[in-house]
Amino acid sequence: MVKAVTSPNNTFALTIDPDSIAVISKKPTTTHGPMTTRRPTTAQVHSTDGPTSTSQVSPTHGPTTSPPPVVILSATLEEPFVEEFNDVNSEQYKALETQVVTTCDIIYRARFGFIFIRTYVIQIIRAVVITRMDNTRVDVGLEFVDTASTPQDDLIVSTLQETLGQPNNTFNISIAQNSVQVLQSPHKANSTTPKPASTTKKAALTPLQLTIRTLRFTSVGETFISDLLNQSSVAFIARALMMKTTLEPFYSSAFSSFNSLRVTSFSNGSIINNMNLRFISGSVPNNTAIGQVLIDAAPNITAFNVDVTSIFVNGMQVSSGASHKTSIITASCLALLSWLLSSQH
Repeated sequence: MVKAVTSPNNTFALTIDPDSIAVISKKPTTTHGPMTTRRPTTAQVHSTDGPTSTSQVSPTHGPTTSPPPVVILSATLEEPFVEEFNDVNSEQYKALETQVVTTCDIIYRARFGFIFIRTYVIQIIRAVVITRMDNTRVDVGLEFVDTASTPQDDLIVSTLQETLGQPNNTFNISIAQNSVQVLQSPHKANSTTPKPASTTKKAALTPLQLTIRTLRFTSVGETFISDLLNQSSVAFIARALMMKTTLEPFYSSAFSSFNSLRVTSFSNGSIINNMNLRFISGSVPNNTAIGQVLIDAAPNITAFNVDVTSIFVNGMQVSSGASHKTSIITASCLALLSWLLSSQH
């Protein structure tokens, strides 16, 4: 060691005082008899002043931390179930997972602050409902700091219902209000004594029946980027939120039966915007009226472009009255010009 560190050609990146180098020896332990495995809870303590005594010695462990309590929450999304949701590695599964986790994190952190830790998706499955279209059920785990601070089940349910039930909420996700329920929680596990029935009658929650109308229009002159194909991308989320917050006030003021708007996709062709509009069933406006709201609002929209000749509601094109009149005037002018030219010959 001394020779190595004192050599002028050594390549060590440190300097050692040769006089400080010493070997510290330790007396080897002598083992008498065969080696045996000693139980961790009992040790033999030998005393030179008296007979051998046996004492209990507790094993030493590192600090232990209990896993955070989890509330398992289930809800049915107004999202058509696709077979790709059966594959946790699919783009569709990952996109919806990100959307659900982001939404729940924002909602519960805003409501419960530091006592809420995080959300994670447990499963995405087909909802068992009798409708013409299968919706999607999502079960999530909500982690809290400790059992004592974990909110009551009904508060967790109502927080999600009330936030997503607001017509002007900025989340690009919709749920069936009566589908939200707590499947498991610390309160359910620890509750052994049934609570007495409340003497106060609560109003029955009537499921809100909604009807969906699809809306599609083109933003001419805007550049499409591939990130808009990915629902979990920053570009998609930002544009979807911008369109939701811009268009919902127009529909809310036009129709009392309007519930919410949800952007579903973007496609290439400048930018083609696709979305679902939800109305209370039994009071759904016709396709022309829905399209006319967008036509009337277009001159006042500066966040994005609306080509009023490209508006489709439920697959039916809704023409702009202004564009239609312009076309008639243009056609009349062309006919007059043609007549004048022909009369000169």
